[in-house]
Amino acid sequence: MIKNKFLWCVTVLVALLQAAVLCWHYFNPKIVFIGVLDAPYLLDVPSWFSLIIMPIFSLCCLLLMRKRLQNTTVNRGKATTYALIGFVFSFNYGATLAGSYYWAMELYTVMLIIGIAVIACIVKSYRAECVFGFALSLSFVIGALQAMVLALVTASVCWLLYKCRKLPLHFARDNSFT
Repeated sequence: MIKNKFLWCVTVLVALLQAAVLCWHYFNPKIVFIGVLDAPYLLDVPSWFSLIIMPIFSLCCLLLMRKRLQNTTVNRGKATTYALIGFVFSFNYGATLAGSYYWAMELYTVMLIIGIAVIACIVKSYRAECVFGFALSLSFVIGALQAMVLALVTASVCWLLYKCRKLPLHFARDNSFT
């Protein structure tokens, strides 16, 4: 069970991490955020926007995760452990993807994006803890708004792939001659 104190501590920690990233970008002006929002024809998103949007996003994800864990009746300890493992793995996967994107390793980035689709067929990677870890790790390189949009689109595709993974087997079984 996730306590309220833990929710607020993680939310404040996310806000402090975003503030640290903004301070680092302020004192290192030669290094800029990489992303689509740097295009001059798009709306200018202020850099402090991540201080508002990312803690709210983290709180929403943590509340969804708490609701799912409270509804678990079989083994809450095991479910909490799996949620923590999902967060850590998705955070590391997002950090690897962000690093490969930052250092312009195009082939590696494409392979990691394809890997998301493969992982989505096996694991429920659309859950709140995975989306939160993925968005948090990407927000350090591409900005909070882009990271959240990318994480939510990825979660939608992962949900669709996970739900449709058995369809080819179902149709193959129905059309068999045995």
